[in-house]
Amino acid sequence: MRYAKLSIGILNLILTVSSSALAQDPGWPRQIVKPGGKLIIYQPQVDDWHEFQDIKWRQAFQLTPSLRRKRSGRCRRHLRAPPI
Repeated sequence: MRYAKLSIGILNLILTVSSSALAQDPGWPRQIVKPGGKLIIYQPQVDDWHEFQDIKWRQAFQLTPSLRRKRSGRCRRHLRAPPI
């Protein structure tokens, strides 16, 4: 359970940073390799986008820490746009 929470936290951080830092679309899946391991992020699947204000999606990922087994997971997200 500890690894699952850590994986989701890392995934959220990477998605936030990578979505604002990339000027060109590198395609899917996206792979990030660091000395501590490798993260593969698969294309998000939008489940609902109500009135372009409320979005729900799911996404799969694989986390492979150095010298450890590969962990696969998925996350579901629900975001609301701030009122204008």
